[in-house]
Amino acid sequence: MMEIYDESFQDFMKRAIKALNKSNIQYIIIGGVAITIHGRPRSTTDLDIIIQGNKAQIKELEKCLKDEKFDVPPDKIQIAYQDKIHCSIFGETSFFRLDIKGPTSLLDKQALEKPISIILLDEETYVEIPEAVIVAKLTYGSEQDWKDAFSILLRLGDKLDFKLLKKLAEQETVSKELTELIKEYEEE
Repeated sequence: MMEIYDESFQDFMKRAIKALNKSNIQYIIIGGVAITIHGRPRSTTDLDIIIQGNKAQIKELEKCLKDEKFDVPPDKIQIAYQDKIHCSIFGETSFFRLDIKGPTSLLDKQALEKPISIILLDEETYVEIPEAVIVAKLTYGSEQDWKDAFSILLRLGDKLDFKLLKKLAEQETVSKELTELIKEYEEE
């Protein structure tokens, strides 16, 4: 018989954020959830996270995730972190997943240095700054990524740090794409 899960994405995220905070590892939420926070609501079945820590901190994260009912194979996060790849960790009570990676680019490292702290689902949570989310989406380059980046620009507008945005775009070699995005925004 097929197993049926009824856990909501919000409950899944709350368990994940609790484990991250309890472990005391440095982290930021990126991806679809960051888009929803900064730009527009959009569906997702995963929580994308960048972490930074030593072996002991990653081991503690694995323990905390297990305590929150995540299926964490031994050393899976540590191996992915060392190999500079992401790993997927599934909840034992849902079909949602965590996609966890260490910083693999300068943009990732910079985003970890100055996250935004918000209260999400009654938990202090660290989220990638909107300027870095926009630039990351422009580097990926799909139509969905463009819409995601545009939604942040549309929602936050003048609240964005355009000097920082242009600096990050230049660093990631997406200045042309940012110029096009801003032009489209100004025509809106």
